[in-house]
Amino acid sequence: RELIPQSLYTFLKKSYFKVAPSDFIDYEDELKQKAIEKDYDIYVAHDLPALPIAHFAAKEKSAQLVYDAHEFFTGQIALPQEKRVFLAELEKELIPDVDLMFTVNKDIAKLFEQSYGITDIKILYNAIEAKEVEDVVNLHQVLNLPKEKTIVLYQGGFLEDRNLELLVTSAQYLPDNIVLVMLGYSFLEKKLKTMANKLGIIGKKVIFMDRVPQKELLRYSAGADFGIIPYPDIDLNTKYCTPNKMFEFLTANVPMIANDSLVTVGNMFEEFQLGQTISFSSAKEVAKGIEDAVNSMDVKQIKQNLKLAQKKLSWEAQEEVIIKAYDELTKR
Repeated sequence: RELIPQSLYTFLKKSYFKVAPSDFIDYEDELKQKAIEKDYDIYVAHDLPALPIAHFAAKEKSAQLVYDAHEFFTGQIALPQEKRVFLAELEKELIPDVDLMFTVNKDIAKLFEQSYGITDIKILYNAIEAKEVEDVVNLHQVLNLPKEKTIVLYQGGFLEDRNLELLVTSAQYLPDNIVLVMLGYSFLEKKLKTMANKLGIIGKKVIFMDRVPQKELLRYSAGADFGIIPYPDIDLNTKYCTPNKMFEFLTANVPMIANDSLVTVGNMFEEFQLGQTISFSSAKEVAKGIEDAVNSMDVKQIKQNLKLAQKKLSWEAQEEVIIKAYDELTKR
């Protein structure tokens, strides 16, 4: 994946899946036997591939079954059609036996309700601890930028299907008072830097920073003026995602800009007034959207909104959901 062009990698991957063994759940039999070696009261399936294992064990041990769906698994574009159909049928067959179900947001809960008729799904946001970010990194100082420059930060993996090529290309159209900072790493890093270099904007309108340890990430994020979430809605999962970086920017108290095709992110922005969505239809539209967002947002008010939202969207609030749900489950 690192050594060959993305188009060739995609072709090879698709070719492989056409001839790959048709085991839809890897090591299913071995995992089932391992799961029943000891007695447990509750078996928890984290995502769909684990559901048949936990379901089998719960039946064998007369135990309770919990389904923690981190995503609408069959809504992934990367799944081959045959596997998607198989897994959807499997989920439909097993989900009526679930005693308690969690998922990551209201919109994905609706997908499950519409697809399988299941109700009373608990919403458990993928939140992080609401702690004051200490020793914030002064990005202006680290990057040798004047204070009047507005820093728009992308932090995360440099991966395909995240609109990163479009985002970097858009930087050439940004006004001189705005700079795009790319903090991360991975497969597209070389390509993105090459693109920026050819456009003559690397180190000027777009600056690349090396990855930092996860425990340090919030310190760096908090040093930005705005955080950006550029993901396109390539499938149901992405369209209705609540990505980690949204909660990271939230905790770092950084106003956000996001692709307006991300329905759930847009809903969260509207509900809690966390930022602004913009069009990603072209590089010029992205640059215009960023400029308009930077100029129109009431940053002071949004930072207050972020603080208020942390009380509902932090892990401290979410752990109450999970503890209460398990408490009710064990009393049945």
